[in-house]
Amino acid sequence: HPPTVITKYSDGTVAETSEDFTYHTNEAYDVTPAEVAGYTWTSDVDVTGNMPADDLTITITYEPDEQTLTVITKYSDGSVAETSEDFTFRTNEAYDVTPADVAGYSWTADNAVRGTMPADNLTITITYTPHAAGITINFKYENGRQAAESKTITTYSVNEAYDVTDEVEEITGYYWTSDVDLTGTLTSESLVINVTYIANTYSASFTMPDGTTVDVPVKYGEDITAPAEEPTAPEGQKFDGWSRNPDATVPDENLGTMDSTSGVAFYPVFSNESYTLTITYVDTKGATVSPAVAAEYEFGAPYSVISPDLSPDYKLQNDNQAVIAGNMPSGDLEITVIYVGKVTITYSDATGDHTIEGFPGDPITETPTPATVDGQAFTGWVDGNNDPVDFPTVIPEDDVTITATYRVLPKLIARNTETTTVDRTDYIVYGFADTDGDVYVTHDKLMNVFLDVEGDGYMVITPVDTYNNNGLYGTGSIVTVYDNYDNSVVETFTVVVFGDVNGDGRVTTADVSAIRAEFAGNTGWSDETDPEYNKYKALAADANHNGGIDNGDISTVRSHVAYVTTINQNP
Repeated sequence: HPPTVITKYSDGTVAETSEDFTYHTNEAYDVTPAEVAGYTWTSDVDVTGNMPADDLTITITYEPDEQTLTVITKYSDGSVAETSEDFTFRTNEAYDVTPADVAGYSWTADNAVRGTMPADNLTITITYTPHAAGITINFKYENGRQAAESKTITTYSVNEAYDVTDEVEEITGYYWTSDVDLTGTLTSESLVINVTYIANTYSASFTMPDGTTVDVPVKYGEDITAPAEEPTAPEGQKFDGWSRNPDATVPDENLGTMDSTSGVAFYPVFSNESYTLTITYVDTKGATVSPAVAAEYEFGAPYSVISPDLSPDYKLQNDNQAVIAGNMPSGDLEITVIYVGKVTITYSDATGDHTIEGFPGDPITETPTPATVDGQAFTGWVDGNNDPVDFPTVIPEDDVTITATYRVLPKLIARNTETTTVDRTDYIVYGFADTDGDVYVTHDKLMNVFLDVEGDGYMVITPVDTYNNNGLYGTGSIVTVYDNYDNSVVETFTVVVFGDVNGDGRVTTADVSAIRAEFAGNTGWSDETDPEYNKYKALAADANHNGGIDNGDISTVRSHVAYVTTINQNP
């Protein structure tokens, strides 16, 4: 009989098989199945025995064994304690012990974490290895500007303790803060740390002229701003700005930034103000005599300006102003230089206008003598108001005009010009014959018949000394005209009686004898070279008026004495 052996796996992992064997009845059979690792077989009929009389079917069923799957979990960095977990699976049973993902770690397994259970116990070791962790450090200033190149540190792993303090560099004038601690444990593959540099605040110290200071807080690296209130400048100076150099004469172009961790000191820079020096040139009346000059000078600077030479028309009123010199004060300066102009004295006399020019106070070395006027006398000077003035001895302050005044002098005149002549060429008077031609010159006749004084004056007649007592006035008598104004002598005339050479006021034989003697050369009174020369006797001796002494004169006089003819007394 053929026994049939059916082999099947309860888990269906192997297809059911059927195999027939041929045995005789009661023949011993043995169909013990092969051992399959991880399985235990059972049969519904003994697999060994004697073949029965009928066909025999034996069903062998392989049941998978229970196996232990041990999962060991560990962290290579030791950050988490190692764990072990057992799972029960039957042989060839599918298993899946895929571990959970852990942030920052990668896991590996020494056996498949998914598969079918082998015929033996299985141990799977899962190892979590931390990822390499990068730490990026960004450096910036509080205004967002980059302070330094960013740094990336890749020497750390996730869950590793880190310390990047040394990676942060100090920047002068700043302190820093970070948004993440610079020490700690990495919990992820990437850590970004932002380091912010914040400027320290220091003092910009501004020193005032009085020694006090004004402190202005300024963050390091920021622009420095001066105090709003400028320092008070010393007299004559202006504030130009600030400098870090206490000895600077020019201010810094700008105050710069706070670049010192100990603060910055500033000092005021002053410069001299410039002021205008104006010099005007005027005369004593304030009129401009030369263009004004103006120039700029710094406070305290010396100035020296030579006053213009305006001669000959002007001179300085004060010689100390020949050079205007000094040091410029704190403020515009106006100086007036005064010139004295020439002054003109215009004086008028009978000959016209005359001038004297000079500067006030200059002496007049020679007082002009006014022109003489025939028949008039100078009485003095008058000004424009006709007020009497003395002629200046020095040049006055202003132009003046003075005028010479005259008055008419008394003068001798003939009462009858047809018979009597007043000769102002030789200053003689003649023509004193009576109506009958006789000559008998008395004081009364001279005063009241022949002569008179025109004007405010009087005359005095002086006879020839020899005949002073006879009451007659002949050749050689003197007629003097006096001015009643001051009793001064105005003019003097000599009386000439033709034929009367001895001056007794008569024409007599004595005169004939005298003329004859002169003509004969016994005397010399008609000769201009003779010490006895007498002009008036010579004129009187020329009785015939022919210009000389000759026989004709003798005859004429003799004829007059004899009353034959008369001498023409007014030729």
